[in-house]
Amino acid sequence: MRSLGVLPLRLLVALALLAGRSEAQVDPSGPWRTLHTPHFRIHFRPAYRDVALTEAREAERAYALLASELHPPRGTVDLTLGDDIDGSNGFTTVFPSGRITILAPAPATDPGLLQYDTWLRLVTTHELAHVFHLDRTRSFWAVAQHVLGRAPGLFPNEYQPTWLVEGLATYYESRFTNGGRVRGSFHTQLLAADRAAGASRSSWDAEPFTRWSDGFAPYAYGSRFLQYVAATVGDDGKGASELRVLDGETLRRVAAHAVNGNASYGWDGDTVVVAQLDYTGRRQLRSDLYRWVPGGVWRRETHGARLTQPAGRSVAIELRPGANRPTVPAPADPGRGEGEGEREEAETWEAVVPSPDGRWMAGTRNAAGRWALVRWPADTPVAAVVLVESRSVLADPVWTPRGELWFVADPSGFPQVYAWRDVGGGIAQALTAEPLGARSPAPLPDGTLLYSALTAGGWELRRAPALADGLPARFSEPLPFDSAPPLAVPARETGLNARPTGRFGGAVTAGTDALHRFTYAADLLLAPQPFRVTGDFILLSDVLGNPTLDFSASSAWLDVAAPPGVTLSELSQAAAVGAAFVRRRWRSLASVRVAAEVQRFRYAAAPDSALAAACPACLARDLIGGSATLALSRVVAGALSVSPEDGFSWSLTYRRRESAGPAAGRTSCARSSRCTRTYPEEGSAGSRTPCSPCGSPPAASTGRSAHCIGWAGCPRGASRSPSASRSGSGACSRSAAIATVSWPARARRRARSSTGFLWRWWAARSVTCPWAPTGCGSTPSQTRVTRGIPARRRSSRGCAPRASSWPAPSP
Repeated sequence: MRSLGVLPLRLLVALALLAGRSEAQVDPSGPWRTLHTPHFRIHFRPAYRDVALTEAREAERAYALLASELHPPRGTVDLTLGDDIDGSNGFTTVFPSGRITILAPAPATDPGLLQYDTWLRLVTTHELAHVFHLDRTRSFWAVAQHVLGRAPGLFPNEYQPTWLVEGLATYYESRFTNGGRVRGSFHTQLLAADRAAGASRSSWDAEPFTRWSDGFAPYAYGSRFLQYVAATVGDDGKGASELRVLDGETLRRVAAHAVNGNASYGWDGDTVVVAQLDYTGRRQLRSDLYRWVPGGVWRRETHGARLTQPAGRSVAIELRPGANRPTVPAPADPGRGEGEGEREEAETWEAVVPSPDGRWMAGTRNAAGRWALVRWPADTPVAAVVLVESRSVLADPVWTPRGELWFVADPSGFPQVYAWRDVGGGIAQALTAEPLGARSPAPLPDGTLLYSALTAGGWELRRAPALADGLPARFSEPLPFDSAPPLAVPARETGLNARPTGRFGGAVTAGTDALHRFTYAADLLLAPQPFRVTGDFILLSDVLGNPTLDFSASSAWLDVAAPPGVTLSELSQAAAVGAAFVRRRWRSLASVRVAAEVQRFRYAAAPDSALAAACPACLARDLIGGSATLALSRVVAGALSVSPEDGFSWSLTYRRRESAGPAAGRTSCARSSRCTRTYPEEGSAGSRTPCSPCGSPPAASTGRSAHCIGWAGCPRGASRSPSASRSGSGACSRSAAIATVSWPARARRRARSSTGFLWRWWAARSVTCPWAPTGCGSTPSQTRVTRGIPARRRSSRGCAPRASSWPAPSP
C-alpha cells in the first residue's frame, strides 16, 4: 500500500532534475515585474526597476557581441535579478529553457572579481556566454531533443570539462568588457604560485575539488588557455572559517572565533567589528555586523543591514543591487559615464577607511571601469581629491598610526602594497616587492608591515620592513567607457504571470517557472489488457515565500493474490495538501510540515463477476486524516565531502487517519476482528474450520481461501472507535508515529567522504492476530503489541498459537 507523503521513485527523479540550484538564490514571493526585450525576459522586483532597465541594455549589448562570434541560443532567455543574498555571483541553466539568475550586489571582498567596468556588465556577459555555449545541439542530440524535449543530459556541451565551460565564459567576460579575470592579477597569482611550486595543473586536474585553489582553478587555467589559443591566431586576449587575533610582536595567536562566509573586519578601539553572511529568512542571505572583544562576548549588531568591509565606528560599505555605497558621506564621481545621469549606481566602492584621528577619509572607488584612490576631509566630501586613477584594481586602503595612506595596486601585473606621498605633486611608492604579489597590508607601530602572500598551498601571512627606496608606480590610463546603446525596440513591461515551462514528452513531465514560484512533476502510465491508468502528480508553490505549499495526488493499481483465472487488482488513490515552514541559518535548519491527507481503496476483478467470490473481504474504504513532521539539523558539510558530517539530522512524523464506510454486513460483534481459514479440498484430511462471523454456522467447503472482516473492513492493526454502533457501520481509526534520527559519522582529517549511521524507530502499535476471535466471545488476550516492526512488514509474531473452535465441515 502506497503511503501518503512518499513520492514514487519516478517522481523523485523528475523533481531532482528541477533542483539544479540553491533554494536561497531568489525569493519568488511578493510582487515581480518583467521587462520584455527582443532576446530576454528580465524579471525584477518593482523597487529595482532602474537597475532592471540598465540590465536590459547590458543584456542586449552582451547578446549582440557574443552573437558576433558564437551561434545564438534558441528562444528567449529568462534573466532574473536577485537581491536576497549579499554575494556577487550568477547562475545559468539551459533546461527547461535558457535561464540566468544574477545576484545584483557588486563584489567587495573577492579579489578575483574586482576587475570590472560595471558589475552587471561583467556578470551578464559571463553568464550569457554559458547560454550560448551550452545551448548547442546537432545531429543525434537535436533529434533526441525534438522527441524528448529539452531534458537534462541531452546537451552535449555539458559533458565538457569544467575548465573549458568556465574558462570560455571567463575569456568572453574579459574580451567584451574592460574588466574580467583574464585582465585581473588574482588569476595571475594563482598560476604563478603553482608554477613556482612545480605544481602546475594539467587538463585532468584543472577541476574543482582536486586541491587548493580548487574552485578557482577551472576559471584561471581555462580562460588563460583560451586566451593563449586566441593569441596564436592574432587575438588578444570561499572564505576563511576562523577569525584570529595575533600579537603584533610575536604573531602568537591571542584569540579566535568561527566566522561564516565573506567575512571582513575592522577595529573600533579594542573591539573587532566583523561583517559576515547569515540567513535572515528562508531565502535571504545577508551580510551583517558583529562586535567582538577578543576573549569576550560575540554580539550581533545589525540584522539584514547588508553591510560589509567595516572600518571603525559606523563606517562600512552598504551593498545594493548592481552597486554599493559607503555608510558615511562620500564624494560623487565627477566623470560618470555618459547616459548614467546622477544615479548613485554609476559608482561602487571597494572600501572606505577613516584616519586614526578621524579627520580624514579615504577609499577606493570604481566608476565605469576607472579605479580611483580618493581622499577627503571627513566633514567635507565635496573637497575630495583623487590621488590615483587607473584601469587596474585599487584596493585595501589603510591608514598607518603616523597618518600615511597605504593601498594595494597591480600596475605591474602582480599586486603590491604602495604608500601615497604628498611630495612633488604626489607620488605612489612601492612598499613590497613580493615575486607573486602582496595583499591586505596591516601597518605595525614599529614601521614594519604585515601582508598576505599567495603560494601553491594557499595564503601566507608575512612580516617585512617597508622598502625604503621603492620605485614610483606608473598606473595605466583608464579605458574609455561607452554606455550600453539604447534598445532597438522599447522594452515592454508586464506583470508576473508565472506559468510552468519546459514540459518533457513521454511518461514523465516536469517544469518550473523562471522564478521557481511553481514547480511540478507528473507521470502517466497506461495498461491495455486489462485497461488500467496510473499516474502521479506533485505541485510545489513558493508563492507565499514561507511556507512552501505542496499538493500531491497518485493513483496506482496493485496486484492482489487471486485464484487461477481471475485477475484481482486494488486501486489505491491518494492525495495530500501540505505546508512547510522552514527557518535556516548558516549551519542549521528547522522545518515543520503539516498536511491533510486522504486515501481511498477500490477493487476490481477480471471477469467482473468474480470479485465477490474471489475476495469477499475486498471492501471499498476511505482514509481521511493528516500528518505533522518536525525536522531539525545542524551539520557541517566539508568541501570535499559527499555527505554532511560533524552534526545531526533529526525528524519526527506523526500521522493519524480515520476510516468510515459501509458495513461489510450486519454483525453484533463488540470489537474488530479479522480471520483467515483455508478451505480444504473435499475429502482431504486435516481439515480446518471456515471463518464465520459472530457464531454463525460454518460455510460449505469450496476448496479456496476466504477472508472475513467484522467491522466495516477495518484493516489489521486498526481498532474500532468507541462511537461505532453495534449494527456494523462504524468508523475505524489508525494512528502511528515514525521517528528518524541520522547521526553522521565524524569526518577524519583530510577525508574526502563521510559515512553515516541511520537509526529508525516505529512507535508501538496494536496488532490483532489474523486468527483472533472467531465469534462474539473473543478475548482481548489475542491482541499483542509489537515494537520496531514497520506496518507493511508486520506479521503475526507475538500471537498465541492458532486454535480452531469450529468442527470440521461436513462432507
